Amino acid sequence: MNTGSQADLFPALASAEAFRAWRTDRSQWLPAVTGIARDLALPCDSIEAFSTGTNLVVALDDRLILKLFPPMFRSQFVSEHTSLALLDGRLSVPIPKILFKGEREQWPYLVITRLDGILGTEVWPLLPEDQKENVLGQIGETIAEVQRAPIGDLAHLEPNWKQFIARQIEGCRARHQRLGLPQKYMAGLDELLRQPVAQRCDQSADPGHPRAGHQHHVASADDRRIELWSDRRHQRIHGSGRIVAALGDRFGAILRA
Repeated sequence: MNTGSQADLFPALASAEAFRAWRTDRSQWLPAVTGIARDLALPCDSIEAFSTGTNLVVALDDRLILKLFPPMFRSQFVSEHTSLALLDGRLSVPIPKILFKGEREQWPYLVITRLDGILGTEVWPLLPEDQKENVLGQIGETIAEVQRAPIGDLAHLEPNWKQFIARQIEGCRARHQRLGLPQKYMAGLDELLRQPVAQRCDQSADPGHPRAGHQHHVASADDRRIELWSDRRHQRIHGSGRIVAALGDRFGAILRA
């Protein structure tokens, strides 16, 4: 195992591509993660990395998650820990709790609790259509709860709301085409994007807008409810919340098409 200096364990990486290469090489990141875990007296005997996400996300065991952010993605660290703190105790679904946060050689990290359940991407194809509609409704309800939270320090983070919404609407169709959304849904998506509610979404009408993205929807095996948390770059889970809440019937119609 690498026992070099802190600078060796947390290298200065010049680009996102260099970070991705570092992240995919277990021999590179394992000493850094193990060092943080040991210093915090956390388990580190069965560390497993998640393949999804922008940053390095590892399970220390079945209860704890460590997220390590390179300096170039510091804004994501700020967004995530601020959002988690802001939403703690405010939602009807479980979200991770922050246990530790810190920094090594300008690399911020979070240690958070791990949610039980199955990733939404795994369970979604197995659900009948009526349960998919129920899931969408639960997601919309959760996003609405997020919207009602006070904005707090998130007001100072970029991008601003109007710029974010305009960019999301502009790239929405191309993004879903790239991700392989079936054509029968694309027509409904175009109709949704034409609705005035999407154009009226602005920060002045939206009292709270925690950020997130790269959404991790976890389906609970106990009660089939959705546990929602998201953790990706410069996104906001409330961004489509007003649209989901206002146009829920249209989503149902799209699914039934």
